[in-house]
Amino acid sequence: MLWRTRRRSNWVAVAYWVGITALLVYLVASGLTLSTSAVPLAGKLLYWALVFLAFYLVFSLEFLLRYRIEPDRVLVRGLLGWFAFRLHDIVRVEKASYKVRLRVAGISGPTLAFGRFNTDTHGLVRIYGRGGSGEGVILGLRDGAKVILTPEKQDDFIQLLREYNYPVVG
Repeated sequence: MLWRTRRRSNWVAVAYWVGITALLVYLVASGLTLSTSAVPLAGKLLYWALVFLAFYLVFSLEFLLRYRIEPDRVLVRGLLGWFAFRLHDIVRVEKASYKVRLRVAGISGPTLAFGRFNTDTHGLVRIYGRGGSGEGVILGLRDGAKVILTPEKQDDFIQLLREYNYPVVG
């Protein structure tokens, strides 16, 4: 079953339309005419396209993140493809709150935390979900590592893990 992290934030739509509007206003204000040379115009368009893309990605990276639960593994789709956590590597599954203190390696923004982070109560963990803090499903792995996932419907997510005989605590 495929799980989304949560519905896309309204900030994504706002970022999109603000970026498009700002680009059009800039082009009109800079005197875009038919006699404008193509080289400076292409440079301006490329610059603003990159600015808009960076702004858009900061607010919309969460759409890349998906979870899939299968009988023998939990799959996480991230920025660079799928990551698998096999059933025999997972020794504990629990629902708990977390608060990120420090990003060790990875990326994070208002909508996504992806990588290794230091948290208040769980120490060094890998987070594939919402950034900052909140409730998450913690997978304790055989090698002692912890992974935090933040599905939209956490109780249903844990119930499905329980049905597939994952070691759910509580």
